[in-house]
Amino acid sequence: MVGIDTPSVDLYADDELPAHHAALKRGIAILECLALERVPEGLYELIALPLRLVGFDASPVRAILRPPAPKG
Repeated sequence: MVGIDTPSVDLYADDELPAHHAALKRGIAILECLALERVPEGLYELIALPLRLVGFDASPVRAILRPPAPKG
């Protein structure tokens, strides 16, 4: 998976979406519009479950970061 803080991995005016197609071809999920500026540096588990939409190739998600469980 690749996550970015912009609306698209492709240029806004690019109708061919080469980065989207390259990621899809390699089985790489894309998570766009991430807002991580207030998240402290560290390791997290990302949970991003998409809505089950019929006839679409993308979906909004509710992304949640969960800190790792304490060891011990």
